[in-house]
Amino acid sequence: MLRCMRIADNELYDRACDLLLAAEGIRRAAAEPSAAAATAATLGCVEASLEALTHGTAAMRRAADRELSRREAGSFGAAPVSREDVHVAFSELVRALENSRHAAGQLRERTGPLLARLTLT
Repeated sequence: MLRCMRIADNELYDRACDLLLAAEGIRRAAAEPSAAAATAATLGCVEASLEALTHGTAAMRRAADRELSRREAGSFGAAPVSREDVHVAFSELVRALENSRHAAGQLRERTGPLLARLTLT
């Protein structure tokens, strides 16, 4: 199958839109009464997705660092923002994603066995 090559920024945005659509689908499916049976497996997917997002966000941080070091960071909007400010903000998001991945893993480990027993009965 022939696949078109996309411009990197379009590809990045398109994948972010796919992520949003998937998250909305998870939200809708999770509201269904029979959703508990898939909770542990879904949390495993959430955990893996958060890990991938962590790496993706770190890659965006590196790209932003490269771009901002090429252009002297000036003022964005009303408040001046430095390259360091952007780097720190990305780093905080990376840390939050790592913490969220860890929380999803812990929740999966705690709820998986319990929900498996409940759905078997």
